[in-house]
Amino acid sequence: MITTKFRYNSLAESEDTMYRDIKKLLLDNNIHPRLSFHIILALSEAFSNALIHGNKLNPDRAILINMTINNDEITADIIDEGCGDPKRSGDQINCDLWRENGRGLMLMETLSSNITYCRNDSTGGLQVSMRFDKSRYKMEEEKVEK
Repeated sequence: MITTKFRYNSLAESEDTMYRDIKKLLLDNNIHPRLSFHIILALSEAFSNALIHGNKLNPDRAILINMTINNDEITADIIDEGCGDPKRSGDQINCDLWRENGRGLMLMETLSSNITYCRNDSTGGLQVSMRFDKSRYKMEEEKVEK
């Protein structure tokens, strides 16, 4: 099992750094390319929400990402230092896909195997926890090999 922790300042340019860090972590651990794409997309949405809605682009606040990779799954916790309401976070899952904004929660819900929202005890901010089941992608590999 591999556990990795990342910490980013709430600056717009941190999003590019996060993207590179996560991509490298997944590549270094031979994660299926399609699963990697889904994880990066879902984490990008959660990161943007934490940056803009949670921390309000306040550079004095941080965004934490804790990831665990094991044989069966990959988990990711995205934690901000804002004051978002965990109960409201899942409210906008059904949205208009043609809108410019507001699709992030629906994408995270669709791409992950499971997603939960809660208050983080250490930061006081919102914690978005996503789980990605590796077996969904192992079946794809087996189909390609046949």
